[in-house]
This record gives sequence, structure tokens and C-alpha cells, in this order.
Amino acid sequence: MSANHLLRSRWSLRALLIALAIFCPGGLVGTAPARAATIDPGTTGGVYGKTDPATVAGNDAAIALALQKITAAGGGELSISGPLAVSKTIVYPGTTDASGNLWAVPCSIAGNGADSRLLDVDGGVIIVKPDSHFPTYSPGKDMRQRLANVSIVGGGVQVVGGGKYFRADNVTISGVSGTPYGLDVSLYDGGWLDVNVHDCQPGTAGFSIVNSHAVGVNLTSRVNDAGGRLVDAVVHGRVYCEGNRGLGCDLLRVNRSSIAWWLEGNAGEFQARRRDCWGNVFFGQDQSAQNQGYDDDAISAAGNQQSSQLENLAGVGQLLATCDNSHTTFPAGEVQTAGQTLTIHPAAWTDPPPPAGSAPNWVEFRPTGATSCGGNWQAGDYLLLVLDISCDAPTAAWLASQTGPCLRFSANPPTNVGMNIYMTGNRARTVVLVKATAAGSGFRFFTWPLVSGAGGQPPTFDLNYTVRSSVRYLAN
Repeated sequence: MSANHLLRSRWSLRALLIALAIFCPGGLVGTAPARAATIDPGTTGGVYGKTDPATVAGNDAAIALALQKITAAGGGELSISGPLAVSKTIVYPGTTDASGNLWAVPCSIAGNGADSRLLDVDGGVIIVKPDSHFPTYSPGKDMRQRLANVSIVGGGVQVVGGGKYFRADNVTISGVSGTPYGLDVSLYDGGWLDVNVHDCQPGTAGFSIVNSHAVGVNLTSRVNDAGGRLVDAVVHGRVYCEGNRGLGCDLLRVNRSSIAWWLEGNAGEFQARRRDCWGNVFFGQDQSAQNQGYDDDAISAAGNQQSSQLENLAGVGQLLATCDNSHTTFPAGEVQTAGQTLTIHPAAWTDPPPPAGSAPNWVEFRPTGATSCGGNWQAGDYLLLVLDISCDAPTAAWLASQTGPCLRFSANPPTNVGMNIYMTGNRARTVVLVKATAAGSGFRFFTWPLVSGAGGQPPTFDLNYTVRSSVRYLAN
């Protein structure tokens, strides 16, 4: 190689290095630095365990200084080792190139100890992960931004973009005020969110995940304004919403997701609302004794699978009977039956109960002209009882005042099965699986009306139900 050729090669390499320094501020593509600094804000002037204004101002300055050092080192970890009171929003660090693009600096905000807490003294959003560019991942180098093993009290967390490079692990958010959501996520594709949001102040719901796809979640939302919402999202994992003051979860245009629910005890008639949702698979518990599962539009009701619900079995096996009629031992002035319609008159509640030791009056559901639902089975065979119950508006209003079940059902043989039906609103659907313990025939099932309100006060008007039911047989 000639001297001039070698000189030109060296100048070409220098020009390449200058260009890469401008456009890849995290370092050469594929060779970005590993996390180089672990800094506890207690070492940069922060004071744990105090919340007076002077200490809070000092803690804000200590965090800002620690993040400056982490940025200068090419990455690192902000290590929280106790309860640290702050007021200024903590923004994950980044550098800006000549074109104005923000490039993320690899950084974790992580707890170090059982009492690792960030205390936001004035509410609002306390941690922000902004939308930014990331250098190319290099094996052996930690290029992520992470939030891990820390409790955040009083302030919310906002995540924009960066699903491939940001993740939240073992994060608890509580007592948030001054912002709509404890955890607010958008434009987040890929990644992992393991977050528990609980006991937020009025005006703050648990979580919001919007326009985000292929997101792995382990989300809990308890005792917030609402559990949370999923909008234009594809998520996979566990969502647990219990005891919230509004809906458990509000879903809009959620498609191709798989979610293991626990939706229970949230206020209102329904545990969740679904609109324009299809192609999803839902597992787990999605209703409770207090209210129903989903408020659905037509596509959401028909276009999703409830894989862990007995309703999935409602169409299997041989149809033994469709119970299009009912029969009662109540006097005509107390309970009236007409096909699938069941009317309970006020007199049914005031009639003296049967003598001790005798059977109460009952209503039996069976096909027209038959004395049972038929069927023959062997030990180990299965029977499925499918019940769809609806009622008129006055009945629904009375049921809303009740604290327990409205109807008790019993089936026999092949085994004695008892169940209580709860209704909030004007409909309920139940599928009961019965396994025969011995050979038998002639399946029968019955109901008794119940009074379960405060003080046990019965209604003073007719209760009108429509009960559609069927029995199916599945051989072992």
C-alpha cells in the first residue's frame, strides 16, 4: 500500500468515526457502553426518611446530579435504598444529537432494600420514560432502561415508546393524585410491565395502555377510581382488577390478545366493558357474586373466547331436553308458571312455611308433557345444565337492593347439586357441570325463590322471570 493510499484510508476512517459520534451518541453501533455507574442519591446529597421542604428540594437536586453522572458515564443505575421524598419529575436520561433526536442513555431506577420508596409530596407524574431512539443492542452490554423493585407513593409513572428497551419489574404504585392514571403507557411495543397500582386518590384510575402491542403484562389494580383501560392494544399475561370504584377494565379495539383475568368486586353492574374487541382469549375469573362479567357490544360478545369458563361446554354432548315449561307446587295465587315464564306473587312470601320436616314448595323445569328431563347415564358420565335467566325492570330494581342470591336451584339425580343464582341487572347465565356418581335416569331440576335483602323484607309486587334452560349429556 502506498503512503498516499494509507493516508487517504486513515482520513476516511476518521470521517467515519466523526459521523458515528454525531449520529450514534451512545457510542459506535454494536459497541455501546455497559452500565458504568451505580449511584445512590444518598451519596449526592439526598436524605432518606425526611419530608420537610428543604430536604425535598435537596433530594430533587441529588437525583438530578446522580442522573448527570450516569449520563456522563454512558449509563448506570439510580439506586434507591430507603424512603426518599421528592417533588420534581424524574425523567430517564438521554442525549440529543445535532438533528434534535433524543437518544436514550441506558439507565435503571431500582430499589436496593425492602424499604426502597420514592415519595412524591405534591402528586402528578413523578417518573417519565420519554419516547426516544436507542443504540443498537450489543451482546454483553445492558442497553435497557428499567424500573425495578421499588415502591412509588403519591405520583404516577408515564411510559412513552421504547417497549423493546424499557421494562418494569416488581413495581408498586399507590396513593397517586393529580393525574388520571397511576401507570400511563402509550406507543409501547414489546416489553414487559409488572406493576401493582393500588389505593389511588379519587380521580385516579389504575392503568392505561394505549396503542401498544405485543406487551407482556402482570398488572394489578385495586381500590382505584377504575381498574384501568386497554385501547388499541395487544397484551398477553395477567390482569387483576378488584375492589375498584368503577369498572374493573374498559377495553376498546383490543384484538389478538390473551389475558388471564381476575375481575371481582368492582363497582357497577359489570366487571368490564368491551367495545369492538375480537379474536381474544380470556381466562380466569371474570365475574363475582355482586355483578356480571362483561358489558359487550355485538362483535365483542360473539368474537372472543372465554377459555376457562364452563360456558365453553354449553354446546357439547347430546341434547337431552329443552325445558320449555315449568311446574310448581305453590298455589296458583302465589306462584304462576306459563311456559318459560315464572311469576312470583307477593302472596308467596306471606304464606306460612310448610310444617317442620316437610319439603318446601318448589318450581320444576322440564319439557312440555314430561315429568323429567329424561336421560340415562352411568357412573362417571357428565350432564350439563344451561340456565339463561332474565327479568323485567321492576324485578331488576328489587334485585339491586338484595345482598344475596335471588333464586336457589337444585338438581337430582345423578347427584344432588345446589347452586345460588345472583342477579344484578336483568340477566344472568350459568352453566353447571354435574358428574354422575352412580347409574341413573330421569334428570330433574328445581328452584326456590329467596329473600336476601337487609332485614329479609319481601317485595310487595310481582317478580317476573323468564328461565330458558337445557340439559346435555356427555358420556365418559
